Amino acid sequence: MTVRLTKTKKTQKSIVSAKQAGDFLDFLNKSLGGPDTDGDGINDRVEKLIGTNPFKADTDGDGMNDGDEIRHGRNPLGAGSLQDFFIPHSGNNYHPKAVHHHRVAFYALSAGLIKALTIAFALCLPTVAWLSPDILSEQSKQVIALTNQIRSNVGVAELSENIVLRQAAYAKAQDMLTNQYFAHVSPDGQGLANWLKKSGYDYLAAGENLAIGFEEPEAVVKAWQASPTHQANLVDGDFKEIGVATINGEYEGENTNVVVQLFGYPAKLFNIETKIPAVAPAKKVEEPVVKKIEIAKEASLATLPEVLSSVVDNQAAGQSKNITVDVARSSVTSQELANGSWLVSAEVFWSQEPVWAVVNFGDYSLELQPDPTVSGRWFGQLSGVNSKDLHTSVITMASVSAQDEFGNTILTDISWLKRPTSNISDLKQYSWVREKSQGLAGAVFKISDLLYRIMAIVFGLVIVCCIVFGWKRTRRQAIFSAVSMLFLFLLLILI
Repeated sequence: MTVRLTKTKKTQKSIVSAKQAGDFLDFLNKSLGGPDTDGDGINDRVEKLIGTNPFKADTDGDGMNDGDEIRHGRNPLGAGSLQDFFIPHSGNNYHPKAVHHHRVAFYALSAGLIKALTIAFALCLPTVAWLSPDILSEQSKQVIALTNQIRSNVGVAELSENIVLRQAAYAKAQDMLTNQYFAHVSPDGQGLANWLKKSGYDYLAAGENLAIGFEEPEAVVKAWQASPTHQANLVDGDFKEIGVATINGEYEGENTNVVVQLFGYPAKLFNIETKIPAVAPAKKVEEPVVKKIEIAKEASLATLPEVLSSVVDNQAAGQSKNITVDVARSSVTSQELANGSWLVSAEVFWSQEPVWAVVNFGDYSLELQPDPTVSGRWFGQLSGVNSKDLHTSVITMASVSAQDEFGNTILTDISWLKRPTSNISDLKQYSWVREKSQGLAGAVFKISDLLYRIMAIVFGLVIVCCIVFGWKRTRRQAIFSAVSMLFLFLLLILI
């Protein structure tokens, strides 16, 4: 975008001294920066702004280079002076040419068009073009930091990151996208224990949290906190190490992020602690840790727990506590109705009949009833579920709670067999591209922002000149135009 100084009558009296013109030029050079290709003392960006040729030291060919002409109070384009463009005076009828209505309209339309093209560019970019592995890795580290902050707030020791757990988490995340499932157990029966074994992580206790959706780490961790089973993993004092992987890919036809968070109590640490009673008393090690040698605590925003013993509360000591869920057969489904609401159905298969059972998702509770024709099967339906409670940016799965005749209770997540997913919104994608993009995408935003900053400086200077040199006589329309353009470019910098 260029702005050219027009010529005025040679008899026009200048109200700016040569020194003032030189100081003003120095200010522009310092503010806008950049190279001086033709070596005339005026940076290329300033030359483009005032209309001189950045590749020709003497634009008007009068024998004096452009920079010297300005410092001598002369117009490098010929007759006239630089003051016509920025400063209100009698020669321009106290209306600087920078804010003439046709120029203001051109600047505004051009700026709006550039922003529109930038937005369209951001929305058309494929995710892989702007969501780099480095960004996903940084998000994983933020999840770990937020988890440790939660543990610190409740007085639980922070977790140390383990590269083997991270590798296991990455392998699990890749497998979920490859085989299109979102559960603790894959369609071929691979669970948390299998992934830890493949990665070579020897453990006594382990846990897993899963999440899916385009969201910042804060939103993912907050969703985990809202689920009792996930929260239990976040603050479990038996866990000592953590590994998190965040990957991007397509799930059920929608582009999204998958987050896998693994917790562990390494066997090597158990061996060390059993040799040092002062560090870990025998009772502490034997009861909760040994009990979990046979189990893995698994929780997910949309998954099947591999075993459920870890969430059983034995309220009647000495009584049977074998109440478990057949995770391969239990599920929750959703179906859209003609009126736009949703029908949610659930069926849960128990190893033994509970006294009561309830499925919870969001703010809804679905009471289950026993199936008189199938032993151990409990089912239920709930109609009128609001669409927004199912279309969430981070998928939050259902949990089931139950109690048996001995007072033993259980709480765990069960899988959604069918649930509407939410793809990334245009607003969120634009925000992510703007904040996180690198390479070509990042360059587009940096260039457009630089242009807006330059124009904001220009109109800020016009306002200052109007105040300093002719506030009382300056046309209010000129001041209004300058202020409006300044706010416009500041707004475009922010969005």
